Amino acid sequence: MDGEELGGTFVISVDELGVNGLWSTIKDLVESRVPLQGVTLPNKVGKPVAVPKLPLTFVLSTDKRLLRLKQYSHSPVTWFRNPVTHLVLVSTSDVHEYKSTLRAQLKRVTTDVERDWGGPGAGTEWLILYVRPFELEPGDKNARKVFEKLCDDFGAKRREQVVRLDVPLQAFDTPTGSGGSRTARLGGSSPADYGVVGQASAGSNWGLGASGLDELAAALRDSIRAAFEARQSAYDAEVRRLLNERRDPKWSFTTLYLVKDSFALMLEGAGLWEDAFQEYVELETVYLDCLESSNLAGGSKSAESAATDAAHFGLTLSDADDVASLLSSSWRAMRRLVLWKKQVQEFHFRQYLFAAQARVLLRLGRPIDVAERGLVFVQNFLAILAAREAAGQIRPWFKECWVFSACMSLISVITCCTQQMKQQGVHHADSFDVTDLLSSSSAPQGPAAQAAMRQLSAAVAAEKAAAAGAGTASASSVGSGVLS
Repeated sequence: MDGEELGGTFVISVDELGVNGLWSTIKDLVESRVPLQGVTLPNKVGKPVAVPKLPLTFVLSTDKRLLRLKQYSHSPVTWFRNPVTHLVLVSTSDVHEYKSTLRAQLKRVTTDVERDWGGPGAGTEWLILYVRPFELEPGDKNARKVFEKLCDDFGAKRREQVVRLDVPLQAFDTPTGSGGSRTARLGGSSPADYGVVGQASAGSNWGLGASGLDELAAALRDSIRAAFEARQSAYDAEVRRLLNERRDPKWSFTTLYLVKDSFALMLEGAGLWEDAFQEYVELETVYLDCLESSNLAGGSKSAESAATDAAHFGLTLSDADDVASLLSSSWRAMRRLVLWKKQVQEFHFRQYLFAAQARVLLRLGRPIDVAERGLVFVQNFLAILAAREAAGQIRPWFKECWVFSACMSLISVITCCTQQMKQQGVHHADSFDVTDLLSSSSAPQGPAAQAAMRQLSAAVAAEKAAAAGAGTASASSVGSGVLS
């Protein structure tokens, strides 16, 4: 997934209300519970699936990435990137201030969230986190009154939407040798006065005595599940609608790709790997059907010139992109290419689909399946490249270079993954019949490409032979390690 932009993990938007720097003070304390554990999400058929660890990304509401997303928040293409929960931070012990100022601000913030990020399919929730002023005692009456008012005004019967976090000053103490703690030496009335931003070093009292983190984690689990259910239902309905309109002359595969790919990416972010894999397989099936019926780009390839046909395929004689991307395709790069070219180019898109499926299979701990599918994919794609080479549409030796890089990348990842599986005592025994793929008339002629294909076939056969008789076990942690 792309780290420079949002997308790939569930996003929690954080809004500071009235106290600047509050989030930077408690950020590490809150994120100490990430990845979120004990989450249960429904799959496509409604069956609850336990997600052992759910990664989350906390982002301030003023972040430029969120501001850019806001204008597209109601589009199915960006639903998976929208925040699943908006966390609103409040910290005061003044009941009068709450009644006269903060309550109106909170209502405005929650209304804005529902307007800007909510709506059918958007699936967004909000959660208020009341942080007791750090200098007060846990039993302070004014703090209790403010929290009770928050519960009365914004609480909901269906689930907790107002949570209290109590963090004593001692939780921010760090060892300072004979000089005593930072709190005692520096004085002040809040952690920000001590310059306490972020987690202290190992062996400190950081986080000691803090309460409310379990309640916050439970509230986040509930809000994330509600948002996920809404988005999954909306994505499913949108995909069905687009598929039902395939006979419409104005129907576009590009639209279906953007929506269905977004759905699959959301399922990946949720840790529902089986469902995500199914979405990518279905997307590939529809795409291949469109290719067969010549329904891409609104026209028939038979009536186009050779140069135009090569452009639709994604390769011309001047292209030097002969390095395969079977395991490294980026969803963001693919979308940019499709929108820039205003069409789905077969050469790049079919590799992207394979990479997406391989990524999920590795997460599921199925490297042998990736190798098996890779052998078939390389052989089939090799025939396509051979036909285009014969027609003079790609430069000589292009297909040999592509095959070599494809096989070597598969060998590298599969070998690494299976070695980790052996170290952990996990094996897969499958019944795939590995045959020599060099008998085809479209086989690569270069010795390096031929050797690469032989090595890939031999690697798969060796791993399967080693796994025979060892049984089959779960290896999702191994796939995660290879992808990290």
